[in-house]
Amino acid sequence: LQNSVHTDAKPPQTGFVRGKIHVFGYVAVAAGGANDAVIKVSNIMCADPGGSIPGWVIDAAAAENCKKLAKIRQMCEARQAAAPPDVPRDAASSQQASSMQAAEPAAAVQDDADDKATFYSCDDEDEGDFIDRSDQLRTFYDEEARKLCEPLCALFSCGRWSSASTQQGCQIQTLEATAERPKAYCMSSEFLCSLPVFQTVIEASSTARLIDPSLDRLEILASPPY
Repeated sequence: LQNSVHTDAKPPQTGFVRGKIHVFGYVAVAAGGANDAVIKVSNIMCADPGGSIPGWVIDAAAAENCKKLAKIRQMCEARQAAAPPDVPRDAASSQQASSMQAAEPAAAVQDDADDKATFYSCDDEDEGDFIDRSDQLRTFYDEEARKLCEPLCALFSCGRWSSASTQQGCQIQTLEATAERPKAYCMSSEFLCSLPVFQTVIEASSTARLIDPSLDRLEILASPPY
């Protein structure tokens, strides 16, 4: 999920026109049950570049997002196919995650030994204050996520999308502009993998950088409550 925000840290600059991202995000829905090995992934984009940017520039951005979606599809389907035949496809990711977690303690000990000078723990502050601050941050995070999910889900479920064209194996649909928002785009593709496999791939740091080089990681927001 992404959208534009106003902050004093980056005020408007004279001579520059600032675009606005109304909403940008991905929605993944299982074709059958939660463990079904076919899912539909949609990338919703609604942005106003500002100024006199021609429409073909926005169309080009949509086409670029199709390439990213196609790459993510390849990664997910490769992970799905790599699951051992005697292990359920949706369990393959859990097995790999468990083996990675088992190897973490030794690495953590080494990191602690190398970086004792900057080690920080809850003991450095009052435990109650630490827990309260963590709860406040989590509440803020959940509220902000819900605010972004509302317009994303409204666009996703809208029945007025145009007929689809195809690029990079993805379907592209558009939703004409209204007084409240600019033209919206929906890039969709069917993935031959389960939702758990999709989650494992999408939360990898390499996938985050593929979507946006400035991102460190992505987090799946499960429904409900989103």
